[in-house]
Amino acid sequence: MTQFLPPSDKLSHEKNVYHTVAHEKAALKLEQDLVLWDPQSNEKATIDPYKTLFIARLNYDTSETKLKREFEIYRKIKSIHLTHDKQTGKPHGYVFIEYEKESDMHVKEWRPRRLGGGLGSKRRDGPPRDK
Repeated sequence: MTQFLPPSDKLSHEKNVYHTVAHEKAALKLEQDLVLWDPQSNEKATIDPYKTLFIARLNYDTSETKLKREFEIYRKIKSIHLTHDKQTGKPHGYVFIEYEKESDMHVKEWRPRRLGGGLGSKRRDGPPRDK
């Protein structure tokens, strides 16, 4: 008498069918969400993205008051939106700061930190290490 063991995993053609179905479901959901998406109806959204500064990796204890105090020294702020989880109320750790004018977002002769520019202190103190 021959014993048959159940397969431990799906066969390769079953995996391909599963991935195809999952991809089609994700594409359909994306299309549906795109039809329903209306950025103009979001009262928390900024009006003009060219006036908006996005800051990530914030300390979760940071408040809007602290952010306003730190960033208003550069230019006049129109609005600050510190994002929170809808269910738990915990902060996500990023913020959108909208300035009054688009020109408030520009810093003369600014270059990214990776090209030797940037504003603020460096991430690491001391000389660079040899690799």
